[in-house]
Amino acid sequence: MGGPDSRELLAHGAPPWPFSGPERHPGQRCSGTGSDSAPAGPAVGQPFSCAALPPIISPGRSRLSPKIIATLAAFIRRRLLSAMASPGSRRFAPLRGTPDLSPFPGAPPLKGIIFDMDGTLCEPQTYMFREMRSVLGIPQSVDILEHIDKLPPHQQPPAHEAIRAIERKAMASQTPQPGLHTLMSYLEAYQVPKAICTRNFDVPVQHLISKFLPNSQFYPVITRDFRPPKPHPAGIMHIAQSWGLIDGSGAVDTSGLIMVGDSLDDLTAGRLAGAATVLLLNDVNKELATHENTDLVITQLDELIHILENGFQGRVIEPGRLPL
Repeated sequence: MGGPDSRELLAHGAPPWPFSGPERHPGQRCSGTGSDSAPAGPAVGQPFSCAALPPIISPGRSRLSPKIIATLAAFIRRRLLSAMASPGSRRFAPLRGTPDLSPFPGAPPLKGIIFDMDGTLCEPQTYMFREMRSVLGIPQSVDILEHIDKLPPHQQPPAHEAIRAIERKAMASQTPQPGLHTLMSYLEAYQVPKAICTRNFDVPVQHLISKFLPNSQFYPVITRDFRPPKPHPAGIMHIAQSWGLIDGSGAVDTSGLIMVGDSLDDLTAGRLAGAATVLLLNDVNKELATHENTDLVITQLDELIHILENGFQGRVIEPGRLPL
């Protein structure tokens, strides 16, 4: 799904991570309707497999305080200024081999990979978005979730259910991306942490995992109920915190992560969070191959294996260039 221009995020506040409402907490399973829940997931850092349902992060909404808004806006400004002041490319050491033989001496190790779902783990079902906009009566230029959020309160539940019905119908024809199983087996062999950050609701995510990746481990799984959704970086920051990635100053550290996706929302969220980004190319996103927010481009998921084995090197960011 499309999202707002990322520069708007400088003025768009949101609660700090981890998010939790009065009845929903990170690690609990919450449905798209918010009507059911399951016991909390395992301790932070422990992987999930389909046998134990991945935690669907689904926080409740809350009124934002000026302090929260200022804190998150300041964080994003720091990310942008840091990227502008620190030219170069994102690098990670090879997963296989010895550090002495690395083509990138001194490159840090990869700490984890975050995946989008629709168009990334499964093949794109872009027709869903046309149907959603049609049922909501909005043009292509309007973000679907933002439109629903701006509706009067009594109109929001039926609007959400209308787009969920489209997603439920579409999930019956989900098709895994070529190279999906090969890549997941490789990452699990090297014990690379994996998470999902998607703008879908939880049912299609659970369907994909149970049908195509029953033995794969993802923790955490963040759906659109997590606020704010992509292209905001909060979901990626929450994942990093869940994995215990904290720097010496006590701040969440996303510098060891890769965000893999097929949309500008994915790339923008990754860049704003401070992660490296990988675009999975398809027929409708070719213009993103040269976008400032794209570090590397692949045409099939298992192409990432060769990149990780030999060392990851992203695009060079010019000094003073705004990475948006």
